[in-house]
Amino acid sequence: MSEEQPQPIINPTLEKPKRNWKKISLILLIALFVISLIGVGLYILIPKLTQEPPSQTQKQATPSAKPQKEKTHPLKNKIIYSMDVIRENGFDKDIYAMNPDGSGEIKIFDLEPSDNTKIASKITLSPKNTYLAWIIDTSIYYIKLNKTTQNLAGKIGPIDNISRPQLWSYSFSPDERKIAVLIGEDENTQKGTYTSLRVKVLEFPSGQLINDFYTARGSGGPDETIPGHKNSSPAWVDNSTIIVYTREKPNNYFASYDIHNGIASKKKIIKAWGWFDINQSKKKIVYTQSNNGGLEVLLANIDGSNKKMVSNLSSPVVPTIKFSPNGKFLIFCQYDGKSVNLHLVDLIKNYESKNACKEGEWNFFVWSPDSDELLVELLGYDVDNKYPPELLTKLSRVGLDGKVVKDLTTFAIYNSEIGSIQYELVGWIY
Repeated sequence: MSEEQPQPIINPTLEKPKRNWKKISLILLIALFVISLIGVGLYILIPKLTQEPPSQTQKQATPSAKPQKEKTHPLKNKIIYSMDVIRENGFDKDIYAMNPDGSGEIKIFDLEPSDNTKIASKITLSPKNTYLAWIIDTSIYYIKLNKTTQNLAGKIGPIDNISRPQLWSYSFSPDERKIAVLIGEDENTQKGTYTSLRVKVLEFPSGQLINDFYTARGSGGPDETIPGHKNSSPAWVDNSTIIVYTREKPNNYFASYDIHNGIASKKKIIKAWGWFDINQSKKKIVYTQSNNGGLEVLLANIDGSNKKMVSNLSSPVVPTIKFSPNGKFLIFCQYDGKSVNLHLVDLIKNYESKNACKEGEWNFFVWSPDSDELLVELLGYDVDNKYPPELLTKLSRVGLDGKVVKDLTTFAIYNSEIGSIQYELVGWIY
């Protein structure tokens, strides 16, 4: 008889366990949320960990527009001059530029009108070399030097409506937004002498009048005639103050005029006459005054204080006296009737030197950019003495010792077919 195999005992009450899907879903959602947070954190953190720390200058820098490259002046390091061709049937005057070695001549502008009846004079560069201006009759013409050649000019004027005025000189304010014009006036005289000085300050280039005042006023008597050396250009101390020769009988002096709000208020500075110049910083003034038949060259603060003599001369100086661009030197020329001496005053070392130099147009010279040379027109002579020296002058670079460094070009000559060719130095753009 076979044995029965034991059967597994099954508990009829034991059921298969149920899964809690809600709980599982919640756990999965929480896990996914945590994982996403970790991913976002790593996305932000990893680039910061890998990039280099900013430099000190980067930390201090603030977002700004990309700096624009400064434009170079189209005539930078060029010497500017005019050429005047005088013929029997008329004349022609043009403005040219050349390199400091005398090469590369460029014609910039034709100064004369087509009818060749009017003479252009007092050719001037503005302080920033933005404009070139000149006088024709009682108007000021100008061109903007934004390219090497120009064919159109602007015009301000006529500036004065009296019957016989003479625009003696003019000068630009440092910001080139104003122009001061010095006018000689006298309707009574018949000989071209002037007994009154008038200053007009105009907006540039609109020509709108800002100020109009007299610095000397006369009735036309011979004792009131203003000497030629009084026509020094008004000198700008800043954009609202000028210094100009002034006469109040019996005194002659330099005075500053404040032209704020259209009112010219005067302040006396120095009781002196003669030529003057202001240095680049506008803090010093140099001027000349007579002393027992001789001449003193004096240096003072711009307000006339702290005056001291830098040179005592037995004979007059040639009109121009100038500070060097770097402010270290004063240069002026003295003619004693026999020879010309170039005086160099070292303002740092308090030293004055005197050297013989060639005769020339020392009433106008130009400093080099480095304050180590002068640009001046010197008289020349031909071996046969065929022509007068004023027709054979040369534009030369002269050292501070009075010696010629280099003759650049002939600045006046006579040609029987063309006529007389004369040049005039205007300036050096640097």
